[in-house]
Amino acid sequence: MHILFYSCNSNSYRGQDFSITSIKSCYEEWEEFCELHPDCKITLVTSLPGSFLLDLQGNEVKKKCSKVQYIILPAESSEEEIADRILHEKADLVLAASFYEKPYDWLGMKDAIVKELLVEKGVKAFCNSLYSQINSFDKFRTHKVLEELNIKSADYVYVHHNLFQVAGNKKDILENVYKSAVLYQIKNLHYPLVIKDTVGLSSYSMEVVNTFAEAENYLKSRRFNSDRLFEEFLDGIQFGLEIEGCPGHYTILKPFIFSVNRFGLTSPKQSIKIGPLTPPDFPRLEKDMLRLAEKMDFYGRAQVDLVYRNSEWYVIEVNPRLSGMSTSYAASRNKNFYQMIYDSYLPEGNCKEGSSKEKTFLTMNFKLPLLPEKELEKISKLPHVKHLHQIENLAHLQLRDAGYCEIILSGFDSISELEEYFNDFKNKNSSLVEEIFSQRAALLFEQINQFIAM
Repeated sequence: MHILFYSCNSNSYRGQDFSITSIKSCYEEWEEFCELHPDCKITLVTSLPGSFLLDLQGNEVKKKCSKVQYIILPAESSEEEIADRILHEKADLVLAASFYEKPYDWLGMKDAIVKELLVEKGVKAFCNSLYSQINSFDKFRTHKVLEELNIKSADYVYVHHNLFQVAGNKKDILENVYKSAVLYQIKNLHYPLVIKDTVGLSSYSMEVVNTFAEAENYLKSRRFNSDRLFEEFLDGIQFGLEIEGCPGHYTILKPFIFSVNRFGLTSPKQSIKIGPLTPPDFPRLEKDMLRLAEKMDFYGRAQVDLVYRNSEWYVIEVNPRLSGMSTSYAASRNKNFYQMIYDSYLPEGNCKEGSSKEKTFLTMNFKLPLLPEKELEKISKLPHVKHLHQIENLAHLQLRDAGYCEIILSGFDSISELEEYFNDFKNKNSSLVEEIFSQRAALLFEQINQFIAM
């Protein structure tokens, strides 16, 4: 059988600006996957950076698995061009491995269009539906889907940028009634509020305002340059989970708990994740996530951000693609990363009976500042270190953009065992661990111990 994995990009990639180190590498994962499928031909079709699929050095693949065919397409390739290139390979099974890039989380839409074009040609191709991609990309539309399903989310006000500004360029208008209505609604929300771009990526560019005066000033500022959502801040415990499978065969994976920054938001560059955990009332959450999966027509993998507040679950965001949690889930299941993706698309014989019953281990995903090469090698050889991924931005202008090192620890049977190991790791590497990070980790372990006791 010929299996083809693909993904698209819409951004130019400047590989010369980045230095990337991964242990365990994509090369090692592909070697394992090929051993699991010795009779299969494996092909990759992607555009740089090909996140989750490629090990890069500059603009080149650092090391290639000899059993895998690598086809790197220009980022400007159209959906039709990508579909034609995939058709040329005559694969028996085509699977999307959608990733994300700033500033817009829309790459999955391009993957979904490619899938539609392939299916029209009779190819057995799988990807999250275009419906799920569009309704997750636009966070206002996500709110509407959640409201239709009666799944809780934050109360909000949607602000249409052009209408809010319309009085300034329409001579016949004496008063902008839309603006008055929006301000009235925002004034009556419960503060603080989170302001987010309706189509931005994750928590990038989010802002928190504590008063109506701050919200009004934001709308008068240059920062308000496109449509926005003003959402009530939910001050509960932050979680995330992934859903895998296809209609009628979904598995809701148990969630990871997230740390938050000083604004109470999860930070992509600083967040600590621990799980999978069995939270209170998980069966009810599982039912809601199954209804969401069926409505969104997920196919493969999707990620959901959550808040647990006042004994209720709230959905914050939905991402039908691979996520920052995907490698942690693979580590928690002691599973080859690409086998996990493969199984997500073929649940009839795998996920339906496999994922919910397989052995899982407690896992911790955290990020440290950039580490010297010797430290990377040293840490990678420690027991329980399952994955290490360092990204250095050589073109950074601010220290906060210099990069980070992501470390995944796994193989633990209890929280106490994980906490003891992490504290030992922290004490032995105290020069590498910032005090604020230690404080966040301690608070997260405290939350888990309280949460499990609830």
